Amino acid sequence: MKENLLAQIVLLVIGGFFLGSLPWSVWLSKLKSADPRLVGDGNPGTFNTWKASGKWIGTIVLLLDIAKGYLPAHVAQLELSWGWWIPFIASSPIYGHRWSPFLRGKGGIGLAAYIGLWSAVPGPWASFVLGVLFLIFIMILRQDRFKSVTLATLLFALYLLFSPHALILLSTWCLTTPLLWFGYKRPKTVLN
Repeated sequence: MKENLLAQIVLLVIGGFFLGSLPWSVWLSKLKSADPRLVGDGNPGTFNTWKASGKWIGTIVLLLDIAKGYLPAHVAQLELSWGWWIPFIASSPIYGHRWSPFLRGKGGIGLAAYIGLWSAVPGPWASFVLGVLFLIFIMILRQDRFKSVTLATLLFALYLLFSPHALILLSTWCLTTPLLWFGYKRPKTVLN
């Protein structure tokens, strides 16, 4: 029984990494002969896809990136229930997105996949709270993206403390949130 569980965990971690590594922003931008890595901060993600390829392709990329963060954690909960393995499976798409083998180890920040992960693990209310915090810091308080992500995710960690699975959720938070912070510290080399 333990060998079967371990095999399932390993397959879900590898599958989550692979799913997370699919660079939808780069692939779908080719439909418009564009490349999101050539605009903004050079990050192959949703924001630069909107700039490079327009709102329709940007929206499709957003939904696909949210889905790749959601699916592994959701499948893990359905198939394996709650346990020590959830943080590893849930965080694997973020790592895949950040270090995509399809982009020679250079991926995006992973914010959309991060939101997808938090839709799956504690449920949709968590991603709603996270989204509201992002909007408050970006739109109302006029903070830049790095400050918004930092402040919102720190407050989000407090929200997770009140969950019945606080230890598992905070472990997942610790495995994923620093990736977002380091992603925003990348040097800006691309001209708009």
